[in-house]
Amino acid sequence: DNPLAEHLTMRMARDAGIQVAETQIAPTALGNVLLVKRFDWENGRHAHFISLHSLINVFALKDRREDDFAYDNIVRLTNRISKSDCSEEVFRRLIFNVAVGNTDDHMNNHALIKKPDERHYVLSPAYDLVPNTNLIGSHSISVGPMGMTPSQDNLLATVKLMQIPLSHAHAIISDVLKATAGWREHLSVGGMSEHHILQLARCFEFGQRIVAGLEEHLAAA
Repeated sequence: DNPLAEHLTMRMARDAGIQVAETQIAPTALGNVLLVKRFDWENGRHAHFISLHSLINVFALKDRREDDFAYDNIVRLTNRISKSDCSEEVFRRLIFNVAVGNTDDHMNNHALIKKPDERHYVLSPAYDLVPNTNLIGSHSISVGPMGMTPSQDNLLATVKLMQIPLSHAHAIISDVLKATAGWREHLSVGGMSEHHILQLARCFEFGQRIVAGLEEHLAAA
């Protein structure tokens, strides 16, 4: 039940302190449908929305550089055209995606938005957050200087790369763990069947081990 899984994962992201798109579930005769409220349209006015993939402007595999398709590049690109540093917000989203096993976190799933009355772009609300049962343990973009695998060393290197104080990184990780550690009960209370919860278990269990280990390391630092 991917629509319900995404809806409930988005709720967890909100509880983890991430601004997310508003979602709701519409039951139909063919199963659940996920409705996502547009966040680029408000009071009859359209905001400008652009994905990070479009900003990179690379679409041919032969032109692709790993450094471009990375979380730290989201920070670099956003800070270039935004008025405030987004490092901690991007890190929060990274840690959340690791914690829930959302490895389909390619650059089209990260975006900037500029409202009609604003002069600067900001990160858009997060969207398309759902555990990916097809690819566990390797993300679609680099999570650190060591590549796409979310090892503890790679994530620690990202903290330094994004120049996030260790105390802030520890607080962010604690927020994410608080929101996601009870994932099984959260899914069950949200109406997901035990069969589907078991299908998602490997995603959550893998990510929770990594993030919990990182939290313990920073707590002892």
